[in-house]
Amino acid sequence: MNKKIVIPSIIVLFIIGFLLLVATQPVLDGFLFEKIPYNYTMSAVIPSNSDDTASLNGFFNFYGVGKDFNFHIMLPGAEKAESPLDYTSNGISGNGKIENMNITFDSIKSIFSINLVNVIFNTQFSGVFNMSCAAWVGNGTFINDGKSFTGNFTINGQETNYLGNYSLQRENNRIVITSDYGYWHAYRNDYTPIYVHNVMYL
Repeated sequence: MNKKIVIPSIIVLFIIGFLLLVATQPVLDGFLFEKIPYNYTMSAVIPSNSDDTASLNGFFNFYGVGKDFNFHIMLPGAEKAESPLDYTSNGISGNGKIENMNITFDSIKSIFSINLVNVIFNTQFSGVFNMSCAAWVGNGTFINDGKSFTGNFTINGQETNYLGNYSLQRENNRIVITSDYGYWHAYRNDYTPIYVHNVMYL
């Protein structure tokens, strides 16, 4: 697996889709949101942030009812450069749940000022997600406590395992996603992690 492109791309596309889901919740009454199904698909470009990597086009589909969501992430063309154990043209599938949510006064105020970035950061929430692709499975968490927006993830594959975390911060009117993770080759009995630091902007 291309550790500098595919892993950050998976996390970024998941976050984009999830943030759009969170941004709609303050618009609806909590009871109504629990009952209304949703299904949306969007494309996204993951820009290159180094000379030795190319930009990557991808898209995500989020669907579900209320706080229970499913997602599907596709990175067309990535399968040509990846092992079939790591990524196939079927993409990444997963599901998750928003376990807690607190819609604040600032959330509502941001809706009226049409500032989705502020809606996302002013709405407090936490939850979990699971995902799978090719021969690996993974899971993660997300939490925005009103002071920081962080999460973590693990991926267990037949050849390589990953463990990392990510954080989101506001920078003017955009979102900065920072991820730090390590990977190691358990199948070689090599448990010394190689660390990657990645920064992307939405």
